[in-house]
Amino acid sequence: MQKTFAATPTVYSPANYKIRFYVSTQELQDYCDYINPILNAIPGYSTFHNHTPAEVISHLKIYRTSTTDRAWTVTSDAQVQIVNPVIGTYTSFSGMQYTTFEYDGFTGFSGYALGDVVTPIIGLPVELLNFNAKCNNDIVTLNWSTASEKNFDYFEVERSDDAIHFTSLGKIQTTGESHQIKNYQFTDTYPLNGTNYYRLKQQDIGNTPVVYSNITTTKCEEAAQTLLQISYNNASGFTIQLNSESNKNIQCSVYEISGKLLYQENKNIEQGFSTFSLNFHEPLASGIYIIRMIDGNKIVSNKVLVH
Repeated sequence: MQKTFAATPTVYSPANYKIRFYVSTQELQDYCDYINPILNAIPGYSTFHNHTPAEVISHLKIYRTSTTDRAWTVTSDAQVQIVNPVIGTYTSFSGMQYTTFEYDGFTGFSGYALGDVVTPIIGLPVELLNFNAKCNNDIVTLNWSTASEKNFDYFEVERSDDAIHFTSLGKIQTTGESHQIKNYQFTDTYPLNGTNYYRLKQQDIGNTPVVYSNITTTKCEEAAQTLLQISYNNASGFTIQLNSESNKNIQCSVYEISGKLLYQENKNIEQGFSTFSLNFHEPLASGIYIIRMIDGNKIVSNKVLVH
């Protein structure tokens, strides 16, 4: 969450200060994307957490630390003060909507953070400014920037075709400490055909929980549209029609929507139009399945609804 606040002196004696955070809906969503996997990884939690921006507003508190190392998780009164803010709304001149978190009564300037009392880590190791992906000529370029990095180890770039199941593409090591803007770039030379979903896995130094960025997407419309049609029936399984520019060997895989591999077979495809089947010994249950075909480093993936 990008943290922006105003400190306004009041007329009370002794002097105290008002802290106000302005948080957009997107920043609240980024915070949900941060805390949900942390909460779900805590042993003993029996329910799946999928907090939304509207839900977390009432959970957020203002943290004030008097330590120089910004030890947000130390909750003794001498080091960290935790207060319940007054929650409001604010509309900028441009029409941007913000939720405000305000507290009037701090007795001096210090380090401040907005966070959830149940979250193990309040101060994020990375302040991520932006993260975007763009496909050009069937190659995806990922760019992101950080405002600061503290005790940070590495970024790991992950990709998905459904925004649920991600695989790692590569790792970028960092210097561990930075107090200025740093720019990063990663190239996905062989993206998926159609929509690609990307996220950054952010790993701090030590055994702290993994943090994930927001998900960014791009479409590679220029990728070769070799997949024409897929159909299914209980007798013949999946029937696939392809138009190939050359003779090739294709690895064909069938996955459940959960990511479980059900079937895999290599097919020799001739140039031009081809029709072949992926036949199962038993009928499939109703649901959504993913057909994935790999031609060297090129991946074509498509979802199929089985009734």
